[in-house]
Amino acid sequence: MPEQWAASLRDTVHMSRAERDKTHKTCSRIKELVRESTNEMWQHANIVNNALTANVNKIQQQKQANIEQLTKVCACVSVVGSVSH
Repeated sequence: MPEQWAASLRDTVHMSRAERDKTHKTCSRIKELVRESTNEMWQHANIVNNALTANVNKIQQQKQANIEQLTKVCACVSVVGSVSH
C-alpha cells in the first residue's frame, strides 16, 4: 500500500508541476498580448492625434485666409463708400 501511495503522490506532484508550467506559459502569453495591445493602442492614438492636429492647423490657416480676405473686402467697400458720398 505505501508503494501505491508513493506512486500516486509522484504522479500528483508531476501533474501539479505540469499544470503550473502551463499556467506560467499562459500568464506569460497574456502579458505579452496585453503589452502588444497597449503598444498598438498608443500607436493608433498617436496617429489620430496627429491627424486631428493637422486638421486643426488647416482650419486655422483657412480661418486666417478668410479674415485676410474679409479685411480686403471691407477695405474696398469703405473706399467705394467714401468715393460715392
